[in-house]
Amino acid sequence: MGNATQSQMAAGAAALEEEGVKDTVCKAFKSAVKNWCADRGKKLRGKKGNFNDYFYRSLARTQPNGAAIAGSLTREVGGLFVRLASGGTRFAGLVTTSAVLAGGGVLGGAARAAAAIFGQQAGGMLTGLNSVGNALNRAQGLAARIIGGRFPNLTTRWADGVFSGSGRCLEIKGPTDRLRDGQFEDQKKMGGGKDPAIASCQTCGLNCSNSNPCPNPLTSS
Repeated sequence: MGNATQSQMAAGAAALEEEGVKDTVCKAFKSAVKNWCADRGKKLRGKKGNFNDYFYRSLARTQPNGAAIAGSLTREVGGLFVRLASGGTRFAGLVTTSAVLAGGGVLGGAARAAAAIFGQQAGGMLTGLNSVGNALNRAQGLAARIIGGRFPNLTTRWADGVFSGSGRCLEIKGPTDRLRDGQFEDQKKMGGGKDPAIASCQTCGLNCSNSNPCPNPLTSS
């Protein structure tokens, strides 16, 4: 893991602390990893969705205030970004409400509708559904394809959650996931300049990693 990513992970852990949710979120993350690993290689895992589904189910059940935190998160929020000649991006609003897409005729409207299929929903309201993440991914893919075809200067970035009070983004990085290029920076722009909070093996002090997603023991102590 590069120094840039390490510093971003540290900032993501600090952001969890700033939101006052680190203990509960990490407790839920650890439970999600255990459940995800227990289902590893089974057909059951596919029916239960992706790792984010496992996380949100665990969060809603985690005491003392996991249900409240899940309810305060809007799940899978799409951000729209303008590609700049310099190589960076500029945040242009949410996919579901973007004025840029509103002026894009039928295709722009279709992209907004696809993004809204599960977007703008409280995380706590989706935890009882199977394979929510798979459906979200299909909706995201449709929106991204429409935007890419109709608006070649635009790109999308999806936050795993957004805190309703602060507007800060939440990224959930399961054992086999990682921060992608520009993801931290784009979600910081999307969150009004606030570092995104990150729930991951590293930020929650677990032994799991991409090379060893299901270690035993999961924690050092």
